[in-house]
Order: sequence, then structure tokens, then C-alpha cells
Amino acid sequence: SALMTLPARGISLEDVRETTDLLLKCGAEIQEINAVRKHISAIKGGRLALYAHPAQVVSLIVVDEVRGLPWGPTVPDTTTFKDAEAVLKKYNIWDKVPKSVRRHIERADPEWETPKQEDFKRMGVRAYNIVLANSETVCTAAERRARELGLNTLILSTVMEGESREVGIALAGVAREAERSGRPVEPPCVIIVGGETTVTIIGEAGEGGRNQELVLGAALKIEGSRNIVIASVGTDGTDGPTDIAGGIVDGQTVSRAVEKGIDIYDELMKHNSSYVLKKLGDAIYTGPTGTNVMDLRLLIITGRRQDVEASKPL
Repeated sequence: SALMTLPARGISLEDVRETTDLLLKCGAEIQEINAVRKHISAIKGGRLALYAHPAQVVSLIVVDEVRGLPWGPTVPDTTTFKDAEAVLKKYNIWDKVPKSVRRHIERADPEWETPKQEDFKRMGVRAYNIVLANSETVCTAAERRARELGLNTLILSTVMEGESREVGIALAGVAREAERSGRPVEPPCVIIVGGETTVTIIGEAGEGGRNQELVLGAALKIEGSRNIVIASVGTDGTDGPTDIAGGIVDGQTVSRAVEKGIDIYDELMKHNSSYVLKKLGDAIYTGPTGTNVMDLRLLIITGRRQDVEASKPL
């Protein structure tokens, strides 16, 4: 539905593009981005259903929000103009968005407020919104396939958010714990994580995406492991403004990068993750998948760590 746009009165399509670009770069979460999008649109946030009224509308929805709730042009909204303004101010981009956007949100004209559930009921709007797939769908499918391959499985979360590099570091810690102690699941295993992370860009940036940054952040923390492989992909087949879906790393990724003269940490600071993964041959390409249920991360742990030091006699 992001491609279905009709700017609100007084706002140009270029204004919408500029605002969306600022939101994507500042690290805003998807539900925050949507709160703003819906309040600068003439059809989002349930408005399309109002235009169709009194006709009955049936929408088949693929959910790409961490909250797991359907949203779109036929779904009543739960956010307000105040919420949209708060998002823009939270990420310090209120003064950077086009004046037309600020003016529209600041005015908060009741005529342009998105319809709520009570508005649908009062008007007798007949909109039926059916969820076909969400993050849980892809995670359970991955779990089913892993079990067929004989692996122990654990769905750690279907709604994980946060800054990509930091989430990657945290997930590496989970994988290392499983390798060390068999917690939270005994190897050989795969730990499955859904949701969607963000990347906060300050200044100039290279080429990359949230999944690519996540795996490189993880790579720095699993260096030397012979038992851990971590992959992360966008289920739509596109990660950031690239043709890469995501990436895959293991305990030898850092040493291989060093051999090629690549400093992973330095490239992460420049948000240049695509360069690293392409050079190492560890970028994942799927092409457009035609769907989007956020991201899928797989932490594969093939066995327990053999701690040589612990086995030495005293």
C-alpha cells in the first residue's frame, strides 16, 4: 500500500517522497513512518473505504508491521495528527520536512483526520480486512522446514525491532550462548527471528540495508566460531535501496575481510555494508518476491563449542 498514494490537498507527490525519505533515514520504526504517511494522504488510514461507502469492501492483507495489526487504505486508523507531529519531532526532522507537510499536520483539520473504528461503525462502513500473512507466517514456515532437516528449532521472536547493528550484536550473543551451553536450545539448531530493524543515518552514507548491517554487526561478535552461521533477509527481496535481499556471515567472515583489506567496523560506521558483502561473496540475492512480511533472521548453530582450555588438567 506504500505505492498507493494520493497526497492530501496542498501537498505534492514530491513533498511526500521527501518526507518518506527523511523518515527512512532517521531510524523511525515502520509504524511511526506509517503514522505520518497516513496523515499526509487523501486515501490512506481507512479513507479509501470511506470513498467506496456504501459499497462493501473486502481487503486481503499481507501485514508488514511489527505490531502484527493490519493497516492500509481500508482499515480504520488508531493514530492522529498529534502522533504524526510527535514522530517528526522525536527524530528531529520536523524542521526538515516540506512546509506543506508541517502546515497540514500542524493545522490538524478534523476534515482530514483519519477515520477511526467508531467512525466506521457510526457510518455503517462495510469493510472486511482479512490477514493472509504476517511475520509469524514466515517464521513458522522456516521452523517447519528446519525440523524437516532434523534441526532443533526455536522461534525467539516474530516482532524484534531496534537499531540493526545492535540487534545483530544481541543475536550473536544468543547464538554464542547456544553454542556454549545449549541454551535456549540445544545444537544442532536454528533460532528464528522475525520483525524489522532500522538504520539511523547521520551524514553521508554508502550503500547498504538493515539486514546487511545486522549480519555484519553479528559477524564482529562470532569471530572465530566454527559452529555459528547467521543470515538475515528482507522477505520482499530488497534490503534498503539495493538489489540485495540480505547477507550471511559466519565465524570466518571477519578474518576473510581482513585478508581482503576490509575493515568491517569502519564500513559499518559508513553504512557501506553492501560493499563488504559483495566483496566477500556473502550477499544474498532473491529478486523481488512479490510479498513483504518484514525480515527473517536465522541463527544456525551446528554444535557445542569445544573449549580446549576447560579440558586441560589443573
